[in-house]
Amino acid sequence: MNATHGGDFLGAMAHGSAARVDAARARESTAALRARAAAALPAPALALNAGGFDLIAELKLRSPAHGVLGATDRDLEQRVTRYAQAGAAIVSVLTEPERFAGTLEHLARASATLAALGVPTLRKDFLVYAAMVSIYVVWRTLRSRAQPVGTALPDVLEVRDGARRHFVPLSDVVWVEAAGNYVELHRGGAGLLHRASLSEMHRRLQTAGFVRIHRSRLVRREAVADVESKPTGDFIVRLRDGRELAGSRRYRRPLLAD
Repeated sequence: MNATHGGDFLGAMAHGSAARVDAARARESTAALRARAAAALPAPALALNAGGFDLIAELKLRSPAHGVLGATDRDLEQRVTRYAQAGAAIVSVLTEPERFAGTLEHLARASATLAALGVPTLRKDFLVYAAMVSIYVVWRTLRSRAQPVGTALPDVLEVRDGARRHFVPLSDVVWVEAAGNYVELHRGGAGLLHRASLSEMHRRLQTAGFVRIHRSRLVRREAVADVESKPTGDFIVRLRDGRELAGSRRYRRPLLAD
C-alpha cells in the first residue's frame, strides 16, 4: 500500500466513522446513551498475566485485502470461545461495517459469550486501535520500571484450568509438591494443579520465602512450626496447621539456615 492509497483509505475510514457517529446521535441522545450504559451489567474485569505478557485476540470477519476470512458470523460464538480457551486476556471485536463486515450485533454476541468465561471484550475502532496498543505498551513498561530491584517475582500465580484461570496469591500457598508434569499448590483447602516443574517453581518462589525440603516438595518457611529429626538424618516438618511433611536430609541445611 503506497502513501497516497494509505491516506485515501484512512480518510475514507474516518469519513465513514464520522457518518456513523452522526447517525447514532440522531437516533439517541448522548444523555440517553450514558444512562443506558450506566444501567448495563459491568464487564468482566481484565485479568492480566502476572508474568508480564498478555494476549489480545481479534474477531475480524473480513479484510479489505483478502476478503472474507474463514467462516461466516454463524460460528462467531465458537470462535471467541476458542480465543478465550487459548488464553486471550481480552477479545477485540472489529465493528466497522463497510470494509470489515463488522456490526454492533457481533460485539453484543461476542460479549455475551465471553462474559460467561470471564473475558472482557473491546470494540475496535480502526483509527484509534494503534494508539490504544501504544498506550498499553507504555503502561506495562512504566509498571515494570516502578517495581524495586529484586521484586520482579509476582505476588500472584496464574493457574490455568481449561478455560478457567485462577489467580492464587502467594501468601495463600503453604507448600508445593511435584505431581508428574505438574505441581500441586497446597493452600488451606484442596490442592490446585499447576503445569510447571518443581525446579521451575523453586526458582520462582525461593525469593518469596519458600525452601526445598525434598526433591519433590517445597514449603513456605514461615508456615513451619517445628522440625523433628530422625536417626537417618531425614526429618519431619510440622506445619502450623498441624499437617506433617517428610523432608530429606539432603535439604536439611537450607531449611534450618537463617
